[in-house]
Amino acid sequence: WGGLRRAAPVCRLPRGKIKGCLMNPSTILVVDDDPKAVKGISDYLNEAGYKTIGANNGKEALQFAEKYLPFAITMEIIMPEMDGWEALQKLKSKERTKDIPVIIISASDDKETGSAFGAIGYVNKPVSKRSLIEEVNKINAASETIMIVDYNELEGKEMSKMIEDEKIKTIIA
Repeated sequence: WGGLRRAAPVCRLPRGKIKGCLMNPSTILVVDDDPKAVKGISDYLNEAGYKTIGANNGKEALQFAEKYLPFAITMEIIMPEMDGWEALQKLKSKERTKDIPVIIISASDDKETGSAFGAIGYVNKPVSKRSLIEEVNKINAASETIMIVDYNELEGKEMSKMIEDEKIKTIIA
């Protein structure tokens, strides 16, 4: 169990809705105040098979994380209004977003602060596709298979199909 970084919330499928669950297991929220950086990071992630949502500041990042529940977040630190450290602290303090893995993207080399605030990865700017995908793959390694436990066999199978559509193996118990 020591290798697992997080567990997805346990969910039931009430008539087609998933509330409180990770709804976008292949979507990554990209946060940077520089639109070119958002586009560049998004392009790398899209090429690797991920969907992306862009946010231009910490406040927007909090709103989008709550709304879309992404698989992971890349977070620039130096931004106007609300910097990445403050946004990271707020994400980790909310029940709905606290388990979303955050990868810090920064020209600074302050990995210790990122780790102390709850980030699970760190990529230096300028971002290389290789280092970014390596950090994302570390998150992915922890979620190769999911066990589904549901008293309703039909709902369990529906949930299994939805998860397998995202290229994650399932076991129905």
